[in-house]
Amino acid sequence: RAAATKEMLKRSRCKRPIWHTLRFRRPKTAPTPKGSTERPRKVVINPRRFDRFQVLKTPLTTETAMKEMEDHNTLVFLCHLKAKKPQIKAAVKKSYGVDVLNVTTMITPQGKKKAYVRLPPDVEALDKANKIGFI
Repeated sequence: RAAATKEMLKRSRCKRPIWHTLRFRRPKTAPTPKGSTERPRKVVINPRRFDRFQVLKTPLTTETAMKEMEDHNTLVFLCHLKAKKPQIKAAVKKSYGVDVLNVTTMITPQGKKKAYVRLPPDVEALDKANKIGFI
């Protein structure tokens, strides 16, 4: 009788492995050599490279922006949403010929990016705004 049950068990076994643990471990595959790819990579040419006209949209002339100009020697701009602080700094320097101390950005609840551009003490923000023509 024992021999018969052994024979029956032997026939009933399938070719698939029987998992005895709850965690499935993925089998190791052969590593591909570095630098060789099976398919050509998608070429993207600097998607975030903006020129200065794309970075700076408009200067802000609201009352709070004017107060910033008077009190903190700061110009306020609306910028492209994906523009970074160094890009904003370079755009202001190239567009208006002004050195920039620092740039502070915020995204408004309307989904627009504001940049507060602080100027050095020897440059008056109000004079520069007059020269630019947005006052």
